[in-house]
Formats: sequence, C-alpha cells, structure tokens
Amino acid sequence: MNKKTVLATLLVGVSLSISAQINRTWDFENTTQAVGEVKNVANVPGVVGNAAVFDGYTSDWEEKGIAGVQKTLFVEAWIAPLDYSFNVSAIVNQQNEQNQGFLFGINHNGQLVATFYVGGEPKTCVSEESAPWLKWSHVAMAYEEGKGIQLFLNGVAVKSLPFTEKPDFCADCPLVIGKTQIMDTPAYTERTTSRAVKSWMRFNGWIDELRITDKIPVAKTLQKQVTSIGKAGVQVLETPQMPSADIPQGPFGAYYTRLRYTDGWENLWKVSDHADVVVRFPDSPVKYVFWRGTGYIPAIVSENNIWMTDQSLENWGSGECYEVMGDKQCRYSHVRIIESTPARVVIHWRYALAGIHHQIMYEDATGWGDWADEYWTIYPDGVGIRKQILHSDHYKEDQGVGYQFQETILFNQPGTKPQDNLNMEAIQFSDMEGHTASYSWEKGAPEKFTGPAFQPIQLINIKAKYKPFSIFSPDRICKVFDFGWVEGYSTFPCWNHWPVSQIRSDGRNATSPDKPSHTSLTDTSGDVQILEYGPNNTVLVRQMIGMTTEPIKTLLPLARSWNNPPAVKIEGKGYEYKGYDKYQRAYLIEGDKTNSNESLQLTVQASESAPVQNIAFVIENWNHQSIEVTIDGKKAESGKGFESGYIQTLESSKIVLWLPVTSVRPVSITVK
Repeated sequence: MNKKTVLATLLVGVSLSISAQINRTWDFENTTQAVGEVKNVANVPGVVGNAAVFDGYTSDWEEKGIAGVQKTLFVEAWIAPLDYSFNVSAIVNQQNEQNQGFLFGINHNGQLVATFYVGGEPKTCVSEESAPWLKWSHVAMAYEEGKGIQLFLNGVAVKSLPFTEKPDFCADCPLVIGKTQIMDTPAYTERTTSRAVKSWMRFNGWIDELRITDKIPVAKTLQKQVTSIGKAGVQVLETPQMPSADIPQGPFGAYYTRLRYTDGWENLWKVSDHADVVVRFPDSPVKYVFWRGTGYIPAIVSENNIWMTDQSLENWGSGECYEVMGDKQCRYSHVRIIESTPARVVIHWRYALAGIHHQIMYEDATGWGDWADEYWTIYPDGVGIRKQILHSDHYKEDQGVGYQFQETILFNQPGTKPQDNLNMEAIQFSDMEGHTASYSWEKGAPEKFTGPAFQPIQLINIKAKYKPFSIFSPDRICKVFDFGWVEGYSTFPCWNHWPVSQIRSDGRNATSPDKPSHTSLTDTSGDVQILEYGPNNTVLVRQMIGMTTEPIKTLLPLARSWNNPPAVKIEGKGYEYKGYDKYQRAYLIEGDKTNSNESLQLTVQASESAPVQNIAFVIENWNHQSIEVTIDGKKAESGKGFESGYIQTLESSKIVLWLPVTSVRPVSITVK
C-alpha cells in the first residue's frame, strides 16, 4: 500500500458514519487538476506525492466556491511557509469585500487564523502558536454551528472561539488558494501614507493535501493521521539569504553580475544578467554590493555575510519618506561602473528622492524634482569614499529641514534579528583627538550620545571579525535613531518594508525574522549636517567607509590623512599641483598637454598630525600606459609597491596611481 493510499484510507476514517455532503480535495499532483484558473504555481515533492509551490508574489489558484455548507465545515492542509506575509495570507478562502464568507490562513507571525462573517462582522480566531516557517506543519480549522471555531496545529487543538450565530458562507464567492481575496494594510505599519495603501497578502511556500469537508474528525483520529504521515516539523526549505556569501575573493575590481534571491522574487524583475555590481578584493573577504534588492543602496559586507549600509539621501519633511527605499522597482535608481583598474574603482549611483507611489520630491511642471548623484571611489585597501551630490532647487529655502544625508543602517538576513548581528554595545565613537565612547542598546536605544562632543569616527560592533567603520568631517555630530522597535522582539529598531520587499510602504516594523530587515542606529540631518554648496543648486557631502579588524583608535591615522592631508611639493617643470580632493581621496596633478611626460618628482610632507595612510594620485594628460615609480629612492614593483590605471577619455588621458605607503615623515616619489 503506497503513501497516497494510506492517506486516503485515513481521510475516510475521519468521517462520521453519515457520508459527507461536501468533500473537496487538492492533492496538487499537478496544476491541471484545477477546474478554475491557475497561474504561476509549480510542483515539488510534498508530504505525499507532489505539493504546490506558491511564490508569494504572482501565484493564483481560483475555483468555483463551495455551496451547501450547513452546520459544519472542516479545512485541513499541510503547509511549509518560506516566509510569512505582512498580514493574514489565506491558505484557502471564500469571501468578498461585503464581509461574507470564510478564511483559513496564517498571519504575519505564522499564527493560524480563521475568520467567518456573521451579519457582516468578522468572527476571528487566532492561535497563540505559530506554524514554523521552512518546515511542514499540519494545520486545520473546524467550524460547528452553536459552538464556533476551533484551530488545530499538527493534530492538536490550540485555540477556540465560541459563538452561536450562523455565518454567511457566501456560496457565490470564488474559492481562492494561496491568496487573501481582500487587500489589506500590512500589520505594524508606521505612517499615515503607508497605512492608506492596501496590498495583496499571498502565501509564500508549499501547500499539500488540502481538503474541505463538512465532517469534523474526532481528535484522536486527526492526531493519528498527522502522526502516520510523519512529516510534522520536517524542514524542507532553506532560509533565503541576501546574495553575497557565494561571491569569491579574487582580483580587485568592479564586476557586473546578477545577484539572485528567491525564484519568486527574481521572476518579477525585467532585467538582464548584468543588473548588479560587486566590488571585491584578492586579500580580504569584504565586498561592496550594489544590488537591486536594496534599490542599489550600496552595502559593505563582512566575511560572514552581514551587510552594512548608509541608505540614500532622504527628505521626510512632509511626513512621508522620499528616498530610494520607496523606489521598489529601481525605476529611478541605477548603478554603473565608471572606472575599474588595479588602482581603484569608481561607481556612479544615480537616483531620485522618490515616494512609494513613484512620485519625486518637489516634482515640478517639467517632471523634474530632487535627484542625486553619488560617486563611490574604492581603493585596493578596501576603503571607499562616498561623494553625495543633491540636485535640489529647494534645499536652501528649506534650510535643510527634512533632508537627511546619512543614516547608519544594518541589514538583517532572514532568520536573524538585530541582536543576532549586533552586539548590545553596538557603536563606538572617536573624535580626532582619540577620545572615545561606546553606547549600548541593551535596554533600548540610548537617549542621546553624550560624548565625545564630535563623532567623526564611528565603528559598528557587528558579530563578525571585520567590522564596518565610517569617517566624517572632524566636527560631525549625529543623533540616536530612537524609534522603530517592537517590545519583545528586539531592543533595536527593526523594519522589513525594505530591503527586498515589494509592498508600497515607507515604514513597517518587523515582528518576525522571516524576511530581510534593517536596523537604524544613527542619523545626521538638518542644521548639523556638514556640507558644501556647489554650482547649479547642488549640495555636496562626503564620507569614508570601510571595514577593519582593529580597535577604533587605529583608525585615527586614516582619519587624519583624509581630514588633514599632508601637503605635496612638486619639483620640475610640466606639472601643476591642483590640490587634494577629499571626495576622491586623491592628490590631483595636471600635466602639460604639450610635454612628453617627463619625470614627475614630488614630496608628500607627512607628519604625525598629517600622516600618509596609502596615497592616490590622479595625473591628467599622462600619455603613456607604462609607468615606473620610485619611493624614497627605491624602485617599487608594479602589483606590490604600486598599482596604476590608465584611462583614456574623449578629450585626454589620465593615470591613477595607488601607493600602499604609510608614514609620518616626508615621502619622496618619482614617477616616469
């Protein structure tokens, strides 16, 4: 006797002596068995035979509704959720927007939910226990006239709701599997704008052996059925991961690729195989990732796949967030490689400050509004420089109110809460004199950062060997991100409307670790933001980013070399020193277009207060790809003592020179 026959025998055994008037079953052996409409439902090996895969985004299964329900109704199924929806997702429902019918499903925490409508009012029973995600569970719902609803998890009664009124079963309503027929607002939505948006709540995962009957089994028989199948608690799905763990170390550079997430999510994207960008290093497991799932908001990733980011420019002055988080489909946000040589990588990221309905901040009659360009210049030592350029006709008149350039954010992989990725002593600051302070989130966010007075250096204490740091202007001030956590879930703020999520929301608190989520620790905005005004109504801000295995005080020389770079003296003719560009972390030198690139001799006047911590030069009008470098009289070997990148443009050519040199004394360099 095969398993399918055994199950059929058990199902017969659960019926009472009188034959069932209603007995609809779906064994999901194939999708052609449906008598209605089925879209984007696949098959995989299930509890018995095959199961149906509902992708959480586009799967539909609709049939004619069940008629003739009188006094009892029993629904059962085996489910293995890949994640939970943002509110109640139906396993099966037969209802309409006129508050008629019934639903059996799970909510945003995986709790079983059964709803029947009585006189237009819902009677809803919710279990305290949750069906675990990734694993098989047997779930069931029983309704009996005069008694109400009872819920079962793996054959055990877990919750009941007594009521005596007779429900309206809505015989004319369609029966839908894997999607709630009434759109809803995600639970724990924060803002008015997002609360006004309703979304489809879909089941994401596997469903098998669904049955609807008017005969309710006795408890022992139901338990026997579940036990005999032997699949309750068996894990059949793997936790999805934001992609980066499989990116190998390799030659330094920027690479186009397509970083994939779940099949259902990937099938939404109308993109090619070159949609994302990764920057990697030969001698470090750290990676920079520019991925669609974050809206291309760049992340720096540790050796154990913990992602750290700093989000995009944002304006929240209207009470609604205008930022890349709102651009779920990357309609405005895009990324491209400008340079990728052994000496450095330059990535251009362009985006609009967009709301969740694709509207642009301060969009005018021409269709233009607030846009941003960011240039990420990344060197072989793993340190990146972020140059933010805001294009806005309104920043000055608003005096920066509502604009935010910086927000320290951690991504939480599915299966993890913030406290799984962050130590409670989560952040440490240092000023340029080396005064430090640490802050804990053990009892929630700190009230404020009381010291040091300025926080130009910060180190995030993630649970990894490589920890992310940021360096800012010497007089940088930031504040605590002091809202956004759900008591009992985490003492850190945590939201899962971004990354990855496709719901239109600018704020949804996480209550379960089933999805990717993010945690915010600090932000800098308003009149404390340090910036420069550029031409044509632009605003410029800079930041240094990287990862380190060392204590925060070891970052002081790097911070000083960038905030107070040593002077450079050029000897000889044919070259003009153009200064140090903090937005590139590079010294700029321009050669005479008419010369033949005579030897360039220079001295970097390093000192304790203005040290050298690896040096980059950009030499314009350099006409030869070959190059020789001497450092303090010793010839440097290409690939070890220096790296170079020759770049030809429409108008001229340049060479980027990278020297892995540290010093607090003057350094003499010859280039020819």
